[in-house]
Amino acid sequence: MGLLRLFAVFDTKGLVIHENSQDLYALPPFYSGESPLTQFLGLQRNSQGTAGRDPWAEVDPASYGLKVGLFWNQDSSLLAFQDTWPQDAGAFSRTAKLVYDSVKVDAALVGQPSGASCTLEMEITPGAGGAFKIQAAATLKKGLITPIAVSATPPEVAATQAWAQQVCMPRDGVSDPNNPCDGFFLKSRPSGRSVFVWVDDNGQWQRELL
Repeated sequence: MGLLRLFAVFDTKGLVIHENSQDLYALPPFYSGESPLTQFLGLQRNSQGTAGRDPWAEVDPASYGLKVGLFWNQDSSLLAFQDTWPQDAGAFSRTAKLVYDSVKVDAALVGQPSGASCTLEMEITPGAGGAFKIQAAATLKKGLITPIAVSATPPEVAATQAWAQQVCMPRDGVSDPNNPCDGFFLKSRPSGRSVFVWVDDNGQWQRELL
């Protein structure tokens, strides 16, 4: 989903599209797999703003604590959480990854082809105390692109190891850097004739068709 930007209005306890808008923000779907990088900006009503302009003032990120969690509505399972948010004072923001609990995420997505209904909850604690929460509806969907492990069959592994020992490893086949391989064989195409390849004392590649 890329960078998730949350513009949270402390006065109204809601999310808006951006810091210069009063339009409410609907969260995009969350996808299983990679924990989303999230940026949080606190806003409050700007008493100096004019009608339709500069409705909000940024809140100093050092002035409040922050916790964010994604909950599955069915049983309130905590699917993702973060309570450590590095500050960027110049941008009035805090940025961190919302870390998934992969086991609970997988469980929530079982039998949910349209996604699991969730709630994103943000807990803000001002320096003076008096924590409050902002909640927003969210949907968690199953990501279709997932990491895979590439494997090879035992004969392929053995053949590759034998080729590497013959061509790439030291001549003794073990680990002596002072006794390296001084050439290797290839086959030509399409006839399949053997070709011996080596480097001469001038550093030039040489080849001999056998």
